[in-house]
Amino acid sequence: MIEENDKWYIISAEEIKRPEKLKAIADNESFKIIKLLTERSLSAQQIAKETSIGLQKVYYILKKMEKQKLIKVKSTEEKRGALLKYYTATLQNILVRLAEHKQREYEAKSLNLSAEARNFLEPFIHNEILNATIIVGSPDPHGKLKARARDADIAAELGFFLGLYANNYSGDVSSLDTEMPDLEELNSNLIVLGGPITNRIALQTNKYTKLQFKFKGGKWIIESKLSGKAYDEDNIGIIEKLRHPYFKDRYILLIAGRRNIATRACIFALMNYLEEIAKGNKYNRKIKARIIEGTDKDADGKIDSIEFLE
Repeated sequence: MIEENDKWYIISAEEIKRPEKLKAIADNESFKIIKLLTERSLSAQQIAKETSIGLQKVYYILKKMEKQKLIKVKSTEEKRGALLKYYTATLQNILVRLAEHKQREYEAKSLNLSAEARNFLEPFIHNEILNATIIVGSPDPHGKLKARARDADIAAELGFFLGLYANNYSGDVSSLDTEMPDLEELNSNLIVLGGPITNRIALQTNKYTKLQFKFKGGKWIIESKLSGKAYDEDNIGIIEKLRHPYFKDRYILLIAGRRNIATRACIFALMNYLEEIAKGNKYNRKIKARIIEGTDKDADGKIDSIEFLE
């Protein structure tokens, strides 16, 4: 957590343990470049123009940072017979620990859950380790509808919730949908946040779910294959756990709403009613797919109450 203007924020950060990795961005010019590359991908020529650093020096710095895997080539473009590389940062924030602190010992909250709830969290959390990648829609215009996702703060709440049951993680914790390959290439457990309009992985997952988003009558609705019902209110969302359609030993947890407020309702439900969610759909308890309606009873602009419709 960091404090800024008397407010606290939760951020994700990668710990740097090797001095040579930190050294690669320790001078003013290198630091200025990697900050630029956390915002957008740029070529060496663009970096030189924006920073007034000589082009040859830019190439030297990029090579140094690429060696330490602080940056990577995001895309290439052929221009005037030459191959132009566009670089992006591989991390958004860094953490340097100067002293070792003994980890706080505690009884994992997962031990206080019912077997049904623990099973619902498997394999996303296994042996108190987060074993899944959270995929969030990009905030930049993307997809056929040029949609922007507004789920970054919801993803932080989701991360906080998962942290209650995990004290470590394996692999990549989170990625934007635009940074990921197609679903058929994602051989890992996935937690997909957001609906098919703003998250392309949610769109690819949609055809395999029991609760599906469909475009009808000029708007997106949710149709249940379990009840045959359709839902078109803005505050309706879904939480569904399903097997990965391409890798049978993997699972997907889809958390999505018709609108951003409905996705928030789903996270509220997950944080407060996990045991109920784990019971499964009321039309078929074996299927872990719930339809959730969120409401703002005290009219403060925040979801404070939910109802399970299925």
